Amino acid sequence: GDFSCAVDLARLLRTGGNGVTKADVPAAVQVLRRGMRAGNAACEYELSRMCKSQQIPTGALLTLTEGIAAEMRPRSDTEHYLHFMISSASKGVADAQFALGRHIRSHRTLPPMFASAMQEQQLTFNYWYEAAASQGHVKAQLELAGLYEHFANQEQLLRCPSMELQKSLLWYKRLTEMELDESHG
Repeated sequence: GDFSCAVDLARLLRTGGNGVTKADVPAAVQVLRRGMRAGNAACEYELSRMCKSQQIPTGALLTLTEGIAAEMRPRSDTEHYLHFMISSASKGVADAQFALGRHIRSHRTLPPMFASAMQEQQLTFNYWYEAAASQGHVKAQLELAGLYEHFANQEQLLRCPSMELQKSLLWYKRLTEMELDESHG
C-alpha cells in the first residue's frame, strides 16, 4: 500500500492525539516497520527519533533490526537511533541528514561500527548539512551560512582568500529568496 502517511499516523498513535484515545507506541512501531519495509525512508527517520527518546521497548527494537549481521546489529537505544538515522539520511531524508550533521558536529565522530561503513567525506557534519540544505532544509541552510561566515572571518584574520564567505552569502541569499517567495505566494 501507500505509506506516505505512515509517519503522520505513527505520530498520532505515539502521542495519542487528534482523536486517538490513548498513546499506542507498539501500534506506531508496527506502522513505521511496515512503511520501512515498503521502502519509506521517512519511516526509518521517525523510528530513529523514537529510539533517541527511548520510546520503543527493547523487544520491539530487536525485531526491527533482524537480518543485520551480529557484529553490526545495534544493541542500545543510541545505536538504534544512529542506525535508522544514518540509513534514512543516506536515502535522502533531509531532516535525517540535518540531524546526522548535528550529531557528528556535537559528538565529533560516529561509533566505529557506523563510521567504518561510510566514506570519509560522509564523516563530516558539513557534508550532511549541505545535503539537507540543497533540498531546501531551512535550518541546515542557516547553519551552513553561519558556519561559512564564521570560517570566512577566521580566514580574514589569517589574511587568506575566502571561498567560505562566498558560500555563506550564497546560503543567506537562498534563504532570503525563499522568504520573498513565501511572502508573495
